Amino acid sequence: MYLILVTAEEEYQIMQKQSPQNHISILIPVLRGAEGLDAILSRLISYAYPYKQIIVAIDCPDNKSLVTMKKFKDDVIFDVSESRRGKVKALQAALSHATGEVYLFLDSDVALPEYDILAKVEHEIRDVEMIEPKKIIVQKSFISKIVYYEYIGIGISDSIISRKMGRALGINGAAFAIKSSAFIRMGGFRNEVSEDLDLALRSFMSGVSFKYCDSIEIYTEAPSNLKGWLKQRKRWAYGTALWLKKNRSLLFHIIRSKPSVVLPSLLIIFPSIVTALIMLGFRRIAPYEALIFLLFSLPSRAFPLIVVPFLPLPAVSIAFISFLALLAGAVPYSLLYFLYAKKLGFSFSLLWFLIYYLFYSPLWLLVMIWGIAKVIQGKEIEIDWRA
Repeated sequence: MYLILVTAEEEYQIMQKQSPQNHISILIPVLRGAEGLDAILSRLISYAYPYKQIIVAIDCPDNKSLVTMKKFKDDVIFDVSESRRGKVKALQAALSHATGEVYLFLDSDVALPEYDILAKVEHEIRDVEMIEPKKIIVQKSFISKIVYYEYIGIGISDSIISRKMGRALGINGAAFAIKSSAFIRMGGFRNEVSEDLDLALRSFMSGVSFKYCDSIEIYTEAPSNLKGWLKQRKRWAYGTALWLKKNRSLLFHIIRSKPSVVLPSLLIIFPSIVTALIMLGFRRIAPYEALIFLLFSLPSRAFPLIVVPFLPLPAVSIAFISFLALLAGAVPYSLLYFLYAKKLGFSFSLLWFLIYYLFYSPLWLLVMIWGIAKVIQGKEIEIDWRA
């Protein structure tokens, strides 16, 4: 059951306040209520850019949402469902009201900067059909300080693919903009768990031109604890695995045709893959155990080693190989992230990056492998706010 909180006449009056040319429709899906929705709407309304249309689709509104709807009823179109439609269907309902030449999709938990991003969106999208703003993690908790570097990696990857290919292979659906003509040409959203990855791949195949925009900043938060992070990442891993399974032939074709772009971008997002490859490479070198034996033969003044004397040689060798692999990867990755962070406007701390590289990245890769294993086994998991 759907309940539209504005009449056709009221909606027409709202749209009449806006220019019929080049205006932007901002679409925000909400489940129950969103802590920062008031702030998002206030900021959007405060922007000087005049040609905007703000549409919020709410499923199962709570009391806070009802207060928000009353507060912004003169400036925002609200499409409300008393039942849970899911993110994709909520967005599809919001799109039924959209009249802009550009659609700007925003999650309800992002934060917007003080400067007018709408004017920047209009400027940046003039020469392409789709753009993705830079996402910045708000560093409030221990986990968020680490996840910050994951988003730097995603930014680096998107920047490289944008510059080298001019198209998108993946986008973060928390915030992106696309021309309505391109969106319609692609067929819009489909009912997929990872609707943003699905849309990005179809945009690639449809030849939709793309640009990563580090000049536009969107702030988002990471889960504040490990339990929340695991819940979120299980959902992401499962959705990504379904996307990989469904499009594996197409993705292999893209990788074969553009390996020099796609593979480095993948390795930037998942540094632990490189660490694992280096470890395998070292283990294939026949003299590596001889090298370890030689190190233990050296006098402690020449090469001091602090080890438990009765540890078996294989265990020590594996630890040594792991150390070499981590060291071999940490140095170039630190330099790469530092240089790109400076270029794209991110901050950089070597300490936090190393925590991300040594501990967080392997954990995230394991969760992704778990998602792929679940899909291969044909098992489903519970997904919040699913399609």
